[in-house]
Amino acid sequence: NETVCFNTLPYSWNGQTINTAGSYTAILTNQFGCDSTVVLNLTVSNGIDYANLQWPPAGTICTGGNFTVYGQVYEGSITPAPGQGSGITVEVGYSNNNSDPSTWTTWIPAEFNSQVGNNDEYKLTLSGLPLGTYYYTFRYKIGDCNYQYGGYSSNGGGFWNGTNNINGTLVVSGGSSATVTQESCGSYVWFGTTYTSSGTYTYSYNNSYGCPSTDTLMLTILNPSTSSTPANACDSYTWNGTTYTTSGTYTWIGTNANGCDSVANLVLTINTCNTTLNLNAFLEGFYNGS
Repeated sequence: NETVCFNTLPYSWNGQTINTAGSYTAILTNQFGCDSTVVLNLTVSNGIDYANLQWPPAGTICTGGNFTVYGQVYEGSITPAPGQGSGITVEVGYSNNNSDPSTWTTWIPAEFNSQVGNNDEYKLTLSGLPLGTYYYTFRYKIGDCNYQYGGYSSNGGGFWNGTNNINGTLVVSGGSSATVTQESCGSYVWFGTTYTSSGTYTYSYNNSYGCPSTDTLMLTILNPSTSSTPANACDSYTWNGTTYTTSGTYTWIGTNANGCDSVANLVLTINTCNTTLNLNAFLEGFYNGS
C-alpha cells in the first residue's frame, strides 16, 4: 500500500510507469525460481486543498525597513481545527524576477500567525533587502509532497498561475539626494527660505516613498551695482539716449556684467549759455570805451 502526492506523479514501480491511483500487479521470480505475484495498491493524494498569498499585494519600504506578508492555507483534514495544523510546511520566497515561483531559490520559513475560519494563516517579516524591486509569495507542502505555490488576487487568491493569482511586488527605496548649483542676483529662495549670502546649504525631507532625503544648494549671490555721475552742461545734456534740459538727478537701470541690475544716477547741472554775439551792442560799447 502506497500513498503519493499528485504532483510527484508519475510513479515508477517494478518497471511500470503509473500516473493514476489503483491496484497494479507485477509477476516476479522469487529466490526459488518460482513466480511471485506482488500487488501495489496506490493512493494519490491531492496535496494542499487551497493556498494563497493573502496580503499585501504590493508595498514600498525604505532601505533598512521591514515588510510583513501574510498567506493562508486550507487542508480539509488538518486546518479547520483551532491552532496550527500539523504536517504542513510553509515558506516565503522572493526574487528580482516576476516569474514562476517554483524557479526561485530564496525561501525562508514562515511562522504561524492565527486561525482564520477554516484556514491557517502564516506570516513573515522581510528585512535587510538592498535597493531594488522584489517579487514575493508563499509556498506550502503537506508531508513529503512537493510544494504548491500561492498567488494573490482581490477575491482571495489561490494557487499561483501567473494571470489571476500572481506574485506580490515590493519596492525597496533609498533616500534621495541632489546637488543644485545656483547663481542669483541679490537673493535666492530655496524650499521656502530666502538666502542673501553665498554659501552651501542643505535641506532634509522625506521623499515620495517616505524615505529620509537631503538636497544640497551651492549658492553664489551676485550683487547689483550702483554708480553716480555728476555732469555740467550748457542748455541740454544727452545721457543713455535721453536729452535733459533741466538740472536734476536722473536714474537709469540696466544690466551689469553679472546679469544683475545696474543702477546709474546722473546728477546734472544745466547752465544757460549765451552763444549769440550782439554785434551792435558790441560796437556801441567799443565806441563808448566800455
